Amino acid sequence: MKRKELTILLSAVMILAMGGTAFAAEWKKDGNGWWWQEDNGSYPAGTWQWVDGNGDGVSECYYFNDKGYCLQNTSTPDGYTVDSNGAWVIDGVIQTKGAAPAAVETVQEAASQYQDDYSGVYEVPFYEMDGSVTTQTLNIVYDGTANAIVVTYPRLGITQTYTYAGLDYRGVTFFELVSEEEKDAIFFVSPGVVEWPADEGSVAISRK
Repeated sequence: MKRKELTILLSAVMILAMGGTAFAAEWKKDGNGWWWQEDNGSYPAGTWQWVDGNGDGVSECYYFNDKGYCLQNTSTPDGYTVDSNGAWVIDGVIQTKGAAPAAVETVQEAASQYQDDYSGVYEVPFYEMDGSVTTQTLNIVYDGTANAIVVTYPRLGITQTYTYAGLDYRGVTFFELVSEEEKDAIFFVSPGVVEWPADEGSVAISRK
């Protein structure tokens, strides 16, 4: 009788084990490309995600299209570059995080918080009332804690703080000043290059 009960119990355990599908977080591939499958069977789509694919405690960031496939060797819809493996790169250098994060962080947030592409001295044009143009110094210091830039205008004798605002409609990074007195923004078309208003349009000013 006991043997029969044991047989029934073992059979029930086997049925329960076969009834659920277990997944392990890993890269998957088919004829359309690579995707990342979470351990619950889900996968990221239409978004960036930090992935520690080999379990070494270091995560790289990948962009997955609306169908969940990883983009490779191209520019992403929000203007960032990924290499032949799909990892986000800046100037050819793979961007990493020291450990797989508990929550997904966007590339825009990571770029603004962990990469100082802004601090420096810039010589920018100022247009006088008489139509003449003078070159003035603009000092910018990036504050990673506040995710902002502190801008000093020696010519005007003032210092203002601009908060990181993301990307504009062109995909250009900008910091915004919003106060009761005024609203302004400073644009960076690339690391260390400010987009500054000119007589006609704008000019790109590289830091010194």
